Amino acid sequence: MNHGHSPADILRAALIEGGMGALPSGTLSPRVALWPIYAGHLPDVPDNALCVYDTSGQKDGRDYRTGQTITHPGFQIRLRTTDAATGWAKVRTLLRFLDTIKRQVITLGDDRYRIDAITQTGTPLALGQEPDAKRREAITINGTMTLQELEP
Repeated sequence: MNHGHSPADILRAALIEGGMGALPSGTLSPRVALWPIYAGHLPDVPDNALCVYDTSGQKDGRDYRTGQTITHPGFQIRLRTTDAATGWAKVRTLLRFLDTIKRQVITLGDDRYRIDAITQTGTPLALGQEPDAKRREAITINGTMTLQELEP
């Protein structure tokens, strides 16, 4: 990506557009039900939150017609919640939404991107309780996406 938007930023925008959560406002109470979605860093509050991280992607090779290298950026969505039942319910909602993404155009500032598809690279992984005093549950979803930056 040439304009300062990471794949995690773009996927976060898609999740927000799809109603999976909200852009963090900085004034959320620790028990907010809106599921703020962060990119790259998950702060300590609120308890119920999502974060999208950039991870290793997959390189498919070159398009023989254009010579362009085809890559699929990797991502991880980390969900944190106060209890496992709430977390797994949210994971099921997220998985259903990710399966609906098809040629979705995302606009960030003056830049436009298209997520052609999302591919999970495994099943959701429960990380268990965080080792701090809050003992919140963490679950991750990993995958790759077919992503293209569109011309202005």
